[in-house]
Order: sequence, then C-alpha cells, then structure tokens
Amino acid sequence: MMTFPPFRSLLAASALLLSLSSLPATAGEHGEAAAGPAPLQFVVNLGRTGVGQSMLQVAIVLKPANPEFGPTLDAYKPKIQHTIIQLLCANTPESLRSEDGKTELANRIQKAINGIFHANRKNGVKEVLFTQFMIAES
Repeated sequence: MMTFPPFRSLLAASALLLSLSSLPATAGEHGEAAAGPAPLQFVVNLGRTGVGQSMLQVAIVLKPANPEFGPTLDAYKPKIQHTIIQLLCANTPESLRSEDGKTELANRIQKAINGIFHANRKNGVKEVLFTQFMIAES
C-alpha cells in the first residue's frame, strides 16, 4: 500500500483511535454506567482552496431529544450517513479550523438530519457532538 508522508500520521492516529474506541465505557457524568449511541465515523476529502489535498477524520454522536427517537435514527442510518458525508465534503479546511466553523457545521448537520424526519431539536436530534475531529493536509 502506497501512503504519502503527511497521511502517515493520520493513518497512525486513526489506528490508535479505533483501538481506543473498542475499550469498554466506564462511567457517565453522574457516576452511572455510560450508555449512548455509538459515534458515526467518517474520513472524507475536503474541498480544495490551494495546492494539495485535505482530509477530515471525524466521529459524530447524534444526541436524540428523547430515547424513543434513538431507534428511528438507527433505522435511517444509511440516509443519515449519506447526508453527513455530503455536508462534510462541502467544507474547506480553513472553514473548519475555527470553533465557529465547527459549531456551524454541527448546526447544519442537526438541521439536515432533523429535516429528514420533519423534526426539530425538541423532538428529533437535540445535539450534534464531535467526539473526534482531525484535519490532515498534504
């Protein structure tokens, strides 16, 4: 397999994060057993603004407004993943480096996913959480 030097660190970090993600959950915020949806993981090419190529590796948790909405999210997982990939690929590395850029992306993902279900943050996806976010450029 041929790899380019700037992406070796991305590959190594990916392997480390994947191995860590298989560790059992410990405790939640208030000492209870941690439970919740597994993060959706993506590695996508970002839009170009200069010379070279940029990749984004991200893990996203969609936090439902109520527990009953969780199975609905699972049932529509392929459509949700497709929608998120389209949103991620439409960004440039520069637009995602700032906190505002990440917040705007989370808001767009939330709005798009809730749009699939004709829902809002009160009865659909309440919050979009990035549990991993890494940009690599060559």
